[in-house]
Amino acid sequence: MKKLVVKASVFVLFAGLVSSTVVGGDGNASRGADPSSPHRIALIDMARVFKNYKKFEAMREELKGELSKSEERFKAMTETVKQEGAQMKGFKEGSPEYSNLEKSLLNHTSQMEAFRKSQQRDLIRKEAQIYKTIYLEVSDAVEKYAQHFNFTLVLRFSADELVGQENPEDVMRGLNRQVVYYRPSEDITNAICEFLNKRYQRMAAAPAEGAGAAQR
Repeated sequence: MKKLVVKASVFVLFAGLVSSTVVGGDGNASRGADPSSPHRIALIDMARVFKNYKKFEAMREELKGELSKSEERFKAMTETVKQEGAQMKGFKEGSPEYSNLEKSLLNHTSQMEAFRKSQQRDLIRKEAQIYKTIYLEVSDAVEKYAQHFNFTLVLRFSADELVGQENPEDVMRGLNRQVVYYRPSEDITNAICEFLNKRYQRMAAAPAEGAGAAQR
């Protein structure tokens, strides 16, 4: 894969601008581009941003932890159903013991199925919220970057190279991509990733620093 890197000096300027607008709120990011200026197009590989954004990774790991707890609970419910099914075999059908176990088994089976469906809906909702949160943060950073460097249009694209691809599906996706040629300077993916990760690291460290100051 071609390594496309925005110059460090350009990113420093961008990081300073975005930090001042997000933290200080000086209003510079709200100014629009000069209508008389020529059009400038930038490109961003959103898949690469999501893959390299530490906050997205952390949120996904947190969701995996919740999913793991749900799976443990579901396994426990499944085990209860299995045990009651095995116990029923030791009683004669129609006996009070058999009938009581049958009712309990049906109740637990119903609870287990309702729990499974509820967890599936909850997982889909939380995962969608994660993607929405990250997408909005990326869009905000892209907007500020574009306004500062006078880009009039930012397009999504894939930086993956077609050379070396053997999977037929990957080859077809590569043939159908809209961007056939671009200059490395037009790819702002790395700049956006760097800014987002630096901001996330500062925000993640802030609560710990605040707690330390309170203890002192």
